Amino acid sequence: MTAPADSEAATKASGPIKILFVAGPGRVGSTLLGGMLGQIEGFFYVGELRVIWRRSIRENRPCGCGQTFAECEIWREVLREAFGDVSKLDLAPLLAAERKLSIYRTISGMFPSRRRKLYASVDEYRDATTKLYHAIGKITGCRVIVDTSHLPIYGKFLESLDGLDVRALHLTRDARAVAYSWRRVKVQPGGGEKSFEMRRPHPAETSMWWSLINMATERTWGPTHPHYLFLRYEDFIAEPQPWTRRIMQLVDESPPRLPFDGERSVVLGPTHCVFGNPGRFKYGSVPLRSDDEWRGKLKRTHRAAVAAVAWPWLKKYGYFKTPPADVRADTAASANNTDAVSAAPNARND
Repeated sequence: MTAPADSEAATKASGPIKILFVAGPGRVGSTLLGGMLGQIEGFFYVGELRVIWRRSIRENRPCGCGQTFAECEIWREVLREAFGDVSKLDLAPLLAAERKLSIYRTISGMFPSRRRKLYASVDEYRDATTKLYHAIGKITGCRVIVDTSHLPIYGKFLESLDGLDVRALHLTRDARAVAYSWRRVKVQPGGGEKSFEMRRPHPAETSMWWSLINMATERTWGPTHPHYLFLRYEDFIAEPQPWTRRIMQLVDESPPRLPFDGERSVVLGPTHCVFGNPGRFKYGSVPLRSDDEWRGKLKRTHRAAVAAVAWPWLKKYGYFKTPPADVRADTAASANNTDAVSAAPNARND
């Protein structure tokens, strides 16, 4: 975790604030990666900052440091710097804009003309978001803000704000592992609001959004963009230190040390992540190992549902070159599965 800088250090900060925006689907290891990067000197991990207005300011959910958002001194200073008396901040237009830049706009956000029209309709949100990121830079003295807000429509919105230099890290993971992760029971801790169990969508729904968000991320930035890096979670776990150095190159940083205490283990301390996977509260030495539990526990019909929906992108990203036998055998069974597929993941899954 980057410690707050004194006023002199903050004053010396010049030029745009670099944003390492982690784009791509949820449940791909972004919380672990963000928490690790947040240990590097000059980096400040904020988690899914796009939901700060609802999850943090309105609902007072716990900060990654363990305190409620309202009790966290870092965020109190940031909000004071950005808005003065935060009790007078009108949340209504900010919450409305947050909904506009949600997962439901993934498809329309792939088209520049639609993005521009959408961004032009959220002037108050643009002003507040600009002030927020600049206040983070000033109060913490960081050079890089690590934002794991995932959605490309929001990351591209950040590119349009004055004084921000956005670098996109496209992080993904095998859709079958993602589907299995969403089926696990996870509870978001309370703060000012009660704890709640996160939704557990059907694997077909999960795979649809996994495919769309990966496609939107590529279309928004893509391999020819000078500030874009594609990373599979499995590759990061296999070679964490080389990939961390490549991420440092993406943001043009050369930190004196990285937070590894072994070839494949990192030391995590508290961060000021505003929202994300409940795993953000895990501290200490953490081994980096692949979580392959899904291989033995993901139902055959669920595997088939994932393959039926996400096959083109699974193939493109090298997760399999020909459909596994169980996929070929079970695709028909998946089509007849009676489990309801609900609407897109709602706000409780941010």
